[in-house]
Order: sequence, then C-alpha cells, then structure tokens
Amino acid sequence: MKHLFRISFILLASVLALLLLLMVVIQIPAVQSEVASKVMERVNEQFGTQVKIGKVNINYLGNVKLYQVTAKDHRNYEFINIPQLTAEISWLDLYRNSNHVNINAATLVNPRVDVFTYLGEEKSNFIKFIDKFVLEDSTRGDSEFVLRGNLEIQNGKLKIINHNLVQNSKVWLDANRLNARLEKISVEGKTYIARIKKLRFDAVKNREKYQLKDLTTNFKMTDKGLFFNDLNLETQSSHLNGFLHLTYNHISQFSNFSDRVEWNAKFTEKSKFAYKDLRYFVPNWQENQVFSLSGEVKGFLNNLSLKKFSLKNKETYIDAQYLNFQNLMKDGFSLSGQDLNLATSSTELKQILPQNYTQYITDFIARFGKMSYVGNFSLDGKYLRAKGFASTKLGNGQLDLVLSDYSGNHPHYQGSLNTDQFHLGALAGTENLGKVSGNIRFDGRGYDLDLLDVDAVGKLNYLEFNNNRFNHINFDGKLAQRAFKGFLAINDSEKARLNYQGIFDFSAPQLKMDFNSKIDYLNLNYFGISKTKNTWISGDIEGVTNFSEINDLSGGFNIENLTFNSDTVQMNLPKSNVAVYQDELQQKNIDANIPGYLSGKIIGKFHLDELGVLFENGVGNFMVNYEHKQANKNQYLNYAIKIESDLLKFFVPESNIQPNSLLVGTLNNDEKIFEVDFKTPQIKYQNYIAQNLHFLASTSIDKSFSAKADKIEVQGINVEKFNFEGKTKSDTLLAKAHFFTGENLYGEYNLNFYQTYDANQKIKIGFSPSTIKFDEQVWNINQFSDSDSNYAIIDFEKNNYDLVEILLNSEEQFLKINANYVDDDNFKLQADVNKVKLEKAIPNYYLGDLGLRGTVNGKLNVTKSNNSLKPIADIVVDSIYLKEQYVGRFVADAEYSVGDNLFNINGSLDRNEINTLILTGAIDNKGEKPQLDLLANFDDFNVNLMDAFLSDILSQWKGEISGEVAVKGDVGNPSFVGNITTRDLGFRVVYLGTYYTLIGENEFDLNKQPGQSGLLDLAQVEIIESTSKTKAMVDGSLIFSSISDWFLDLEISSDRLMVMNTTVADNELFYGKAFVQGELYMFGPAADLEVSTGFDAKVLKGSIININTGGTKTIGENKFIQFYSYDESGQLVESEKNSQKIQGFSMDLVVDVDDKTIVNLVLDEKSNDVIQAQGFAENFEIAMNKAGNLSINGDYNITDGIYSYREGIIINKDFDIEKGGFIRFTGDPYNAQMDIKAVYSRNVNNIGTYLGINYVQPTVVDLIIGVNGDLKNTQINLDLETPETSTQVKNLLSSKLRDNPDEKIRQVGSILVLGRFDSSETIGTSTATDAAAASAFELLSKQVGNVFSNIIPGLEINPTYLQSSDSRNQSDKIQTEFNLAINKRLSINGAVGTPLGSQYNERITTQLELDYDISKAADGGLRFRAFSRPSTIGLENYNVNVSYTQSYGAGIVYRKSFYHFRDLFTFKKAEQEKNISPIKEESDPRTDSIKEESKRIKDSLKQRQNKKDLSFLQFK
Repeated sequence: MKHLFRISFILLASVLALLLLLMVVIQIPAVQSEVASKVMERVNEQFGTQVKIGKVNINYLGNVKLYQVTAKDHRNYEFINIPQLTAEISWLDLYRNSNHVNINAATLVNPRVDVFTYLGEEKSNFIKFIDKFVLEDSTRGDSEFVLRGNLEIQNGKLKIINHNLVQNSKVWLDANRLNARLEKISVEGKTYIARIKKLRFDAVKNREKYQLKDLTTNFKMTDKGLFFNDLNLETQSSHLNGFLHLTYNHISQFSNFSDRVEWNAKFTEKSKFAYKDLRYFVPNWQENQVFSLSGEVKGFLNNLSLKKFSLKNKETYIDAQYLNFQNLMKDGFSLSGQDLNLATSSTELKQILPQNYTQYITDFIARFGKMSYVGNFSLDGKYLRAKGFASTKLGNGQLDLVLSDYSGNHPHYQGSLNTDQFHLGALAGTENLGKVSGNIRFDGRGYDLDLLDVDAVGKLNYLEFNNNRFNHINFDGKLAQRAFKGFLAINDSEKARLNYQGIFDFSAPQLKMDFNSKIDYLNLNYFGISKTKNTWISGDIEGVTNFSEINDLSGGFNIENLTFNSDTVQMNLPKSNVAVYQDELQQKNIDANIPGYLSGKIIGKFHLDELGVLFENGVGNFMVNYEHKQANKNQYLNYAIKIESDLLKFFVPESNIQPNSLLVGTLNNDEKIFEVDFKTPQIKYQNYIAQNLHFLASTSIDKSFSAKADKIEVQGINVEKFNFEGKTKSDTLLAKAHFFTGENLYGEYNLNFYQTYDANQKIKIGFSPSTIKFDEQVWNINQFSDSDSNYAIIDFEKNNYDLVEILLNSEEQFLKINANYVDDDNFKLQADVNKVKLEKAIPNYYLGDLGLRGTVNGKLNVTKSNNSLKPIADIVVDSIYLKEQYVGRFVADAEYSVGDNLFNINGSLDRNEINTLILTGAIDNKGEKPQLDLLANFDDFNVNLMDAFLSDILSQWKGEISGEVAVKGDVGNPSFVGNITTRDLGFRVVYLGTYYTLIGENEFDLNKQPGQSGLLDLAQVEIIESTSKTKAMVDGSLIFSSISDWFLDLEISSDRLMVMNTTVADNELFYGKAFVQGELYMFGPAADLEVSTGFDAKVLKGSIININTGGTKTIGENKFIQFYSYDESGQLVESEKNSQKIQGFSMDLVVDVDDKTIVNLVLDEKSNDVIQAQGFAENFEIAMNKAGNLSINGDYNITDGIYSYREGIIINKDFDIEKGGFIRFTGDPYNAQMDIKAVYSRNVNNIGTYLGINYVQPTVVDLIIGVNGDLKNTQINLDLETPETSTQVKNLLSSKLRDNPDEKIRQVGSILVLGRFDSSETIGTSTATDAAAASAFELLSKQVGNVFSNIIPGLEINPTYLQSSDSRNQSDKIQTEFNLAINKRLSINGAVGTPLGSQYNERITTQLELDYDISKAADGGLRFRAFSRPSTIGLENYNVNVSYTQSYGAGIVYRKSFYHFRDLFTFKKAEQEKNISPIKEESDPRTDSIKEESKRIKDSLKQRQNKKDLSFLQFK
C-alpha cells in the first residue's frame, strides 16, 4: 500500500512537473510563434486561405497578441494587414475545435482592409474570403465556423472598390481613422451579428471629404441583407434615428446597388438629412441643403417609395402620404406623389432636385415664384401632372394640369384652373393683363408668343385689363400664330355689359382687327371718358381696321343704335360711321358721318398724333416771333366739319355748340399757312357763351383774323355786338375790339391792342389809346399813347406776369395800377385811386337796385409772399349809400411797424359822425404765415345792406345789430368770435311770401373757427309774421361761411302762423295763403332751402290753396263751345304755358286739412275757370323739390264748393259742387284723379216748345257737369235733368237726348247762353240778341243779388231773365230765385216768376221749399222737406187763359255714400267717417325724383326732432 501511494505521488508529481514545464515552455516566443504557425497552417489548410501571423505573444491568462497579421485574396493581393491584434482567446477551445472561436475582447490596431471587386467578378475579395469560413467543404466533414466575442478597431483604414463600375463610381468607400467598438459579435455560418458602438471614420469621395461622427446600431448581416436596427447615425450635417434594412437576394447584388439592393427604412421626426451625405450615394445633388426628415422608405434607389414622408427646410417642405422616385441614380428620373403637401419655389427646386433634372426648371416655372400645393403630383422628363390646390406668387386655385414637353420651347398643356385670384398678366409677361378669378379650361402649346397655340373656354368672376377690373366674363377663343379669334362677353352691371366676336391679328407689323360687338351698357364714368354722373353708352359696333401705330391707322367702323345717356341728357344715334383710308394720291382721308349730329372730312398728308401740334403752330403763325414746335416735314391738310347737333356736350357737359355750325379751313405746316372759317349760331364753354359767332383767320392776307358775334356772355357779363379784328404788321400784332355790355347796351368798349416782344424777348401786350363808356361815363386807357406804360409783360417759362402803369382816367377821376403776379400766394399790387366815384366806376348793371354810391381816394400797396402779407393802405370812401340809405363814411389805413414786423390796421364806418363799425388790430408777420388780430365793433349797425347779398332768398331786411367780434388767425382762414345783439331784425322769405320779425332785442353768440362754419344760436326767439300778425317761437341755428353763404336749421312752433302768402306771380303752379298749426322746419343753405312740417301739423281756417293746371284744357275738350285763333299764316295758335318755376327751394309738408280750407283748381287762369272746393284731408302731403317740381299725395274729400265755369264773356256760370266728390293726388298734380259732380239750376219756359207738346209751365232744369279723369286729360260729362216735371216730360226729354250726344251738348250750351232750349236749326240774329240781353240781365242781377246778400246775412237772390216762347203765347219773365238760411238746420228756398207785359193775361207764379235738417249730427244725412210749386199734370194743352195749377208735397230725404249695397243699412259712426281708399297707380317717372326728395326730407326731419346736438356744418 505504501508502494502504491509512492507510485501515485511520483506520477502526480511527474504530471505536475510536466505541466509546469509546458507552461514555462509555452511562454518562450519561439515556441509561441511555432504553435501559432502550426495553428494557422491547419486553418489555412482547412479553409483554403492565406493568413499569416508574424509574431505571437501569449500569456498565462490566455491573452494573445498577434503581430503582422496579414491575409491575401484569391489573386494573391494582401488585402488585410493588421500590425497588432490583441485578444483574449481560449486556445484550448480553439485546439479542441478550430471552427468555434470565442474572443472575449479583441483589439485591432491600425488595421487596413481593402475590399476589391475585380473586373469581371461579382463578389469582392473580402466576401470570397469570408465565404471560405462559412461554406461547408464537401470533401471534409468539419462543422460550420463559429465566432463570438467583442472587437475594438483603432485607427483603421477601409477601402471598398468595385472595378466593374465607371471610373468616378469605382471607389465606394475610402475611410481613414476608422474607430469602432463591436460588442456581442456573433459569426455563425452566413449570419453576422454585432452591436456597433461609436463607429466613426473620415472618408473622401469624388474629391469631397466626409466624416462619420457616430454610428450606433444593432447590426445584422445575412446572405439576404444588411440590417441596422436602433440606428443612430451622425455625420457632419446629418443625424438619423430609426432603422435601415438593405436587402438583396445575393451579396453579389451590391455591385448593382441602385437596382438590386432594396431599402427598408424608417426615420423618426428628430432626424435631419444633408444633401452632402446624399451626394455620397447620388452625385447629381450638388447643393448643401439640410432637411428635417421623417417617414418610411421602401424600395430600390431607382424605384424608391416614401410613405408618411416629411422633408423640411427653411424654404421648402414636403409632406406626402405616398411619394415615389423612379430612376434616381440614372436617366429617366420621375417623381409621383399622392396627398402631397408641398411648398417651394423654382429657385428651391433647382437646389433640392438632382442636377440632371434642374435643367427642366425653366424661366416659365420661375414666374410662379414661391409655390405651395396640396394634392396629387407627378413629374418626369416629359410630363408634369398636377391635380390639387395650388398657391403661388401669381395666385391660387384648384388645378387639374397635364404639362408635356415642358423642357422644350413648344410644351403642351391641358387642363383646367378654378381660381379665386390669379395674375394672368405676370404669367403671360404683359402689363395689359392683370388678375383673374374664375374657371378656365385650356388646351394649348408653347410659351413663346410665336409658337403659342391655345384654345381656352372660361367663365370668370373678374378679369383685370389695363388697370380696370371687369366682372362676370365668359370667353371662348383661340390664340394661335399671333392672332386671337373668339368670343368674349362681359356682364358687369357697374362697368360694362357687352359681347365681342372677332379676330385680333398681331402676326404682322400692322395689327389687323375684324370684329363686331354688341354693347348693352358701357360706363363712361368708370373709364374716365366723362365726368358727368351716370354716363353710359350702348349700341352695335362693327369694324375692320389695320394699324401698327396711330399714324398708319386705316379701316372703318359702323355703329348702329348708339345710345348715350347721362344725368342731363339721353342721345340716340340710329347709325354712324367713321372711315380712315388713303386715296389714289396717297393722301390720308378721315370721313365721319353721324346723321343728325355731325358730318366731316379731313384730307391731306399728316400724322394723327401731331394734329394738335399742327394746329398749335397754325395759331402761332399769327403771333410775333412765334417759335414753331417740332413736327415732321411735308404735312398739310384741308378740313370741313358740319355740326348738325351738339355731340361735345355729352363728353364735356360745360360746353355746347348749336346745330348748323360749320368749320372749314386749310393748314400747311412747312409753308406756315393756316386758314379757318368758323360759323355757329351759339357756342358755350362753362360760363362763356357766344351767339352768332363768325371767326375768320388767314395767314395769306397780312396774317389777319376777325371775330364777330351778336352776343357774348363772360362769367355772367353780357357783351353785345362784338367785333374783333387784328393783323400782323412787321414785328407787331395789332388788334382792336369794339363791343357793348349789358342788356341795354349800357357799356361801350373801344379797345386797341398790340402784341410784340420786349428787349428780353418776353411777350409784351399793351393798350393803344382806348375808351370804355358806360352809363354815359367815358373812361380812357392810355389816352396819350404812351409806349412806356399801359402794357403787360408775360413770361410763361417763369410763370411771371407784370402790369406796368395801367391808367384808367375820366375827367378828374383816375385809377393807376402796377402789379406783379406769380400765383395766389406771391404777388404785388400798387394802386392809386383819385376821386373815383363808385356809381361811375361800377356800372349800374352790376349794382342793380343796390344803389351803391360813394367817392374813393387813397393808395393801396399789397405785397404777399408765402409767409407774409404786407398791406399798406390809406383809403377813404366818402358818402356811401346803399339803396338810397346813407351808410356812412369808411376810412381805412394800414402802417408797417418795422421793429415789430406788424401791420397796424385801423378802419371805421361813420354814419352821421357816429361810428357804427370800428375795425382795429394788426397783421403779425413774425411767424411762418401772417396772422390776423382784429376787433370789429358794431354800434347800431343797420342790416339793410343784407338785401344786396341775399335778396333773392331773404329780402327787405330791417333792424340793427350791436356788439363786438374778434377776428384772429391765419389770413386765409381766420376765426370769428363775439357777441351781437339784434333789434327788431326782420326779413321776407321770398319763396313763401311771408315777412318775419324777431321781436325786440335778441342776443346771439357768434363763433366761427378756422376751417369750420360760423354759428348763430337762436334759442326760443319769438317772431311775428307782419302781414297776418301771427306769432311763433323759433329754435335752432343760423350757420354761415361768408356774408352771402348761409345755412338755416330752424324749428318754428306756433298755434297759428302764416307760412305762405304767394300769388300766381310767385309760383304759377302752386300759390295761395296757408296758416299752419304745429311745427315748421327750415333746413339747408339759404339758396337751397328745405321747408317741412312736423307730423302733427294742421292747415287752419283761412287757408286758400291754388293749384294752377297751367291751361291744361285743349281744343275740343268742351264740345259745346269751341274758340279758335289763327296766326297770319292760317295756323292754329295754342296758348303757351308759362314755364316759370321756383328753383333752389324745396318743401315737404304733411298736414291735416280742416273743412274750412279752400282748394282752388284753376283750370284756366285767363278766364277764371276755377273749381273752388271746400273739404278735408288727413296726412295730406305737399312736396316740392329743388327743381321746382311739385308732388302732392292724399285724398281731398269735398264737402262743398263751386265750379265757376267760364268761356270768354259768353258763359259765366257757377255750378254748385255736390258733397261726396274727391280729388285724389298721387304725386304729379297733373295726374290727380277727380270725381266731382256740379249742378247749375235755372228756370226754362220753353220745354214744351222744344218737346213739341202742349204748354208746360216754366220748369227748373238742372245742368250737370261731371268732372272726371286727371288734370291733364280732364273728362267733362254733360247732362241735364228736370227734377220737378212730370214723369211723361222726363221720359220724353230723355228719349230725345239719350242717343244723340251732340244734341245734348247743343241744348246744354243753349240753356247756359240763352236760358232756354234751342228748338231752331241755326242761331240767327235775334237769337244772338236774346243771348246778349240775357247775359246783360244776369250780370246786372248778380250785382243786385250781392247788394241784398250784404244787407240780409244768409240771403241769396238770383234774378233770371226767361225769354218767352212765342209759339205758346207767353211773355218774357223775370224769375227771381231766393235762398234764405235761417240757421244751420233750417233753410227756405223759393222763386217768384213775374211776367213782363199783360197781352197774354199771365199770373205771377210762386214756388216755395222748406228744408229742415233733422239728422243728429246736422250733416244733411236726414232731412224733412216740404214744397209748393206750379205744376202741369199730364200733357194738357195749356193756353193763356188757363189758370196755373199749384202742387204741394212733403217728405223725408235720406242721403248716404257707400261702396257696397250692404253699407246702405250700416249705421256705425265709423262708417260715416270712412275715407276713400286710394287708387293704386304705376310709378310715374316724372314724380319719382319728387317722391325721393320728399322721403329724404322726411328722414332728415325725424333725425332733427332732437336736434340740440347739431354740430357745425361746413359747406361751400
């Protein structure tokens, strides 16, 4: 046992010793290198590789250091060189199984790896080297190679080169300073796994440096791809987060990376991507752009799809649900996207797209500027397709576009655009076009105008053309070969409604147009052609014309149905034409023919754009030393124009040329020939009018000219018998003028002029001895022919005008003027005045009834510049009179204080040596502008001088004012502040005919600030109307801008005030007296006053309103009597209607009219043919606008009245108007509808003779006139009744007249004129004598009746002369009718017939009627009536011996007006007061303006009910 233990111990010791020896031996370098060599031999032998290790260092812990580790590829190239490799490796495991290597930690120091793919080979040398380890060898049964561990690379180099690619693409990677940590490396078969941390290197490609700062990822490589999960990649400019998978079917497909390696990547929103890094793979991207990046990437580089993709930088962003790139790495690039949201510009596109595509970004695309787009989009080398919403610098809209061949000069585009706003002109490159809005469909080719061929159809909301916007446009046309052909329609209600069909050809230097156009409406105001409001034209135009510029224009224009409309006139031209052409002599002809208006012709050789210069030079030929303006040579023309009706006024409203005006002449610019002959009945411009003007001028005869006119009006000054002649002699133009002024030729002017140039070549115009005579006073100008005075120097270049010693003298009076004028702010004036009498210096024509007199002496020196006013004056006006009333003596002087730079002013108006006005103060020139500081003191200053300024509106001023007013501030716009007191201030309102006086003393505050109107407040001032002694209270303001510009805002309240007291001379249409209760308003400028009433105003008893129809009755209206008059030629003469109207005054009265007011409708003023009605009305509207047009609205219900029917001296009868009639006004008074029934009753004694029956007693015959229709077309219906005869007589009379209207008219006329029926066929001498006798008796009897009526109140007596009926043995009679009103209810009517002569033994006849009103309201609705009258029962043959029969009777009369039969039995009180419903009528355009004016006044009236807050009103 002991030996066994010893043997065991020896064996154990031997093993331990052997192990110890082995460990010692293995540390020997030679042994280690030998062992490594043996191992690598076995590896190389097993895998077929060429790997060498130069030196090995292994320690006891298993750490291995290998030096000079190299490997050669299959072409014997050393593609791996590792100077030092340190690893913790298990050699025992490696020895046991060389296919399984575990490296705990390995470090490669300065490694170099060259990965080459040799020419003609698909796999790189590195892949082939790896394959030797991972591919099984069928000849050996060894297991698959497995490697696990961790690796660190320090300062390595890596090259990846493919010699199969083109030269600039061979080097895929050339990296230096490669550092990385690879953890958890697993190489097992064809699968490579590692956690890569901090991989970084520097690289160069295409001569550009790149730097990978950090690559951290979970890497996996298989035979199907490269997988970078949890990727974090950072370069100099890019930073990507996400994952990247590069997959392939075989590793060899890396050689065709763009087409065979598939990308599958996703990047988070924090990723950013630089084009520089993309350029490493895609060299065509040249710019260094950096984008934010997110989304999913799938596909090959040449077929790459992006989903939920976002790419953004500062200028561009792309958001797409789907985006696809085709051929990214080769020719044929394309891009398509869905749900794309893009914002970029052409500049940006050139920067972000590949270089091989930027060539397609043309200047045309650049016109769109910055663009944004939402929708679908595709782009390739041939097509651009877009369907979505685009917004660009030019505009925005919904786009559907296919653009092909866009990179060339002849692209094709097709699609549609629906835009709210798009700048078409900027796109087309023309300033004529502007923005457009609407829907356009287009199909065309080309950008260049020469190659452009476009068909377009559109419906536009608007189109801007030549800086004008047109709305609602339809078009359909083609633009090709520099010509447009198509249709255009504009339906713009404010500017134009027209259509255009035609051709516009601009392919040649001369433009060609062939078109026709229908214009429904063209607003000339909008285009600046006319300044008159509401000016437009319509018509049909057809034209053919050629032109390159205006001077070679030729062609013709035909215009039909041309209508020209403005606020003041409407013109219709059925046809007109204009033609421009060249004749056989190559002369230009312009023919114009507007039938009824103008015809003319110009013929010659001339430039249209130089016509103005030619005529200006022609006029200049008459001036001395005139310098002709430059014009082309060889221009001449002849012209003739006949004006048949004025066209110019439509375009220049302030002008007017009368028909039959003729202008003819000739002009030759080179030869300085100009001749003109102009004749016109009248020509007008603004306030200048010439009548029967004849102007002649000719350069052929001493350069002479002349003008004659019967009358010339200049700014309201009338010039009569005007004669002006002149000619150029040597270097002087001589002229003379002789004319009269004023309607009565009060002024005679003999003026002689000359025009030459002074030493400085400035125009000199002077007076030769001349005289002015008016009101028998002669004034001389340059009486002694002094060439050194009485002239003016004009310098147009410097705008400087000098007057030198202009002297006007008459006897001992003279006025001498020297002046220099530049403009209104820079001038000098010196004037000496000596004993000038105002009444002799100012014509009476201008003074009118002002009656101004006075004598002026003194000097005036005024210098004004931009910042100072220096007046020096010493003026005295003695014995001033106005309208024969002594005003006083005015003294004014101004002195300059040099030290203070002040002009001290003192002025006073003395009356009877008492100062009524004192003006003191100064003008301060120390500031930038002169300042006033004046004080005006009034002391019992008489206001009657206001008549001189306001007499047309407010006249007959009286009263006095006292107080102080301070005038301060800028000279041109001072303030007025003060307090004045009036005493018994009164004036007459001319338009109303009333005179109002402010009772007693009234104090007012005056305030007018610069730039504002002045204000005088009237607070509860009592006034009295002087004629009627009616009173009222006035509240409001008087506002003024000057002494002649006043604005009234007054509220007048009264229980009874006369507001109108006019006659037909004041206003022929509407006049009378009106008393009003309530509130009356006066509002507006004094020259444009509005008068209106409050809502509760009433017209009171005593008012008489006359409405004059102006002689509206025409011949034939009253058939029974017709009067004619003829002129010398036998033509019928119609009465002229007076056209007098009140203008500048308006009123709007809304009143209730009581039943005591009388309304007179004057049918014929001359014959006093009047309807005098009495009745009532509610809310009766009377309005008159500023043009004097009257409008009346309301129902005037008649209760009583008289129609005074007059026809010359033959008929003078008063018809009683029955109650129940009405006059219904609906605007124009002439359109008033009348329903009036009037009755004239008289006794007739020959009814039996007329009817051919036995004797009938004198009978009452009622002549009835029914007045219906309107005032312009009054229908008068005549009838007659016999209310008191038997039924048999009535029937017989009715049957005789029923079907014979002419007979009825004849009998009515006979009874009116003769007092009896006319039973004869003709009117003989005796009949006329009887008529004259009857008329004379009635005239006398009326006078007798008036005497009795005045003695016994309520008694009316009307004697009537009844002529006898000879066939019935009757005598003439006097029938005396009487009417006695006992009281309001009881009246007695009767008649007494007294025969004249006793040859027929006739008796006195009597009749009596008692009438008693038993109605509760005493309105005549229920009456008791009893009578006794002569009667004839039946048709007995009465003769002279038969006694008269008297009949008696009594009854009750019930009277009621009703619309429906059922109303007859309705007894409600409301029914009794029922108003008549107005009749609806169509609007009358003649009264629309009146109604609108009335409404406007009412609206302003409502706003003024609480008018205490009225602010200052400013007006001119």
